[in-house]
Amino acid sequence: MSNTNPAATPALPSTADPTPYVPVSWMAVTAIGVAGCFVVVLIVLGASAFLAKKPLIQPELLVFAVAGMVLSFAGRRVIRNSEGTRTGENLVNAAWWISVIVGLGYTAYLFAIEYSIRRDAEVEVQRWVEWAIKGDPADLDKAFVRTLPPGRRVGLGSANSAQLQAEFGDEYVAFGQVDIVRLGKRSPGACRFVPRALKDWTYRASGIECVITGVIESPEGQFPVEVPLKGVEAGAGGGVELAGRQWSVTLQPSGYVVRNQVKITPYGQLMAEVEQSGNRLANLFIDGTNLGLHAKPLLYRELMKQPAQSASFFNVLLTSELPAITVLGGPVGMYAFTAEYETYLREQAFRLPGGVAPTPDLNSRFLNLWNITGLFPPGRRIPMNENIDGQLDLRVTEDRVELRVPCEVPLPSLDGTITGTARGRLLLVCTDAELLAELKKLRSEATTSSVNSPSPSREPLRPLPWRVVRLESNLQPAKGNNPRQSGQFSPMMSGGG
Repeated sequence: MSNTNPAATPALPSTADPTPYVPVSWMAVTAIGVAGCFVVVLIVLGASAFLAKKPLIQPELLVFAVAGMVLSFAGRRVIRNSEGTRTGENLVNAAWWISVIVGLGYTAYLFAIEYSIRRDAEVEVQRWVEWAIKGDPADLDKAFVRTLPPGRRVGLGSANSAQLQAEFGDEYVAFGQVDIVRLGKRSPGACRFVPRALKDWTYRASGIECVITGVIESPEGQFPVEVPLKGVEAGAGGGVELAGRQWSVTLQPSGYVVRNQVKITPYGQLMAEVEQSGNRLANLFIDGTNLGLHAKPLLYRELMKQPAQSASFFNVLLTSELPAITVLGGPVGMYAFTAEYETYLREQAFRLPGGVAPTPDLNSRFLNLWNITGLFPPGRRIPMNENIDGQLDLRVTEDRVELRVPCEVPLPSLDGTITGTARGRLLLVCTDAELLAELKKLRSEATTSSVNSPSPSREPLRPLPWRVVRLESNLQPAKGNNPRQSGQFSPMMSGGG
């Protein structure tokens, strides 16, 4: 029997994994997921904005970039502190760089958009304010057109004042009353606009809305302004194809001057006092036209034929002499209706706006309404007219001060029935040499360093010899529609109406 060795048991390979399994850190997966979502969202929204021809202005998307960087940093720390029990460092590195590079790129894009908006808005406002304060009618028309939405400006490049007023009515009237326009009319050629900054801006579905701040410097003082405007991107013109971003200044009848920051020079203070003085007398005249037919010759004698002594003096006349004229009639009444008075009514008491002589038909209409009815302050008969055409217009020339005070003119038919109401202005003139000399002196001394300076020690403004020269009106019925963005007018200074 042969002795043999049993077969050797074969050696089995080790079942242990030579590379042990290490799970990927959940924070790494989250970081790369957030970074990937950031890229995908930017691509989708960017493509949508490109097709709509609008910028992608959504700074809240940067939250993805910040979250991706935070998760990447935290994930890297977790992995390195896990002593090999967690992996995924390549993922957190990729998430980090995606978040940083794409985030910085989008941030740079937002800064570029903001710079573009700031530059375009400042240029638009600079040009618009300069047009508004020049006092030139053609420039004022350009400034008004820039308050219209881009789609409404088509074909208005060469429009004149008559065309604009016929088409836009109360909107055009209201624009001529805003504070910066009146500043330019009061000191034509002497106002300067200094832009400051883009106060704030937001992007809405309808376009960009922002506010530009600045200061208007005039002989009357420094007037800080805030000008709101809207920008519409190309392709969003409401049916009108636009070339690039189009801006329009928001029309604000309430004004653009920040009134609690205004600084007035002594010249500006005197102008306000002069304006108040004339306005008081004009209001007495307007009230006097409603005291009856026999009161009107007295108005002529004391306020139109010659400069008024004072408002209080005329008030005394109304309470003392008028009852005698009205009740007694006879010689007193005949004295009142003189040929001189009748001639003045026919030849001088009425003009069209701008001082243009009326046609015989319009002059007859004026004589009819003068004999039948009286005048009224703005807003009495035309709805909201105090917000549209309710501001005083003060001008100073070499030889006189002119004040135009708004009023409303009822339009009667031949039988006395009121068929409508027109807008009008009473023209008052003061040629007092002492006042003109003082205004000229203070204006020559007005500088930016004199704002809010104490006024020279002088007596309160003495009664000024104003004379009511005429009524100016087109005698066309006003509709009294509210202008865009209507708001309560505020006086530019203490003398505003």
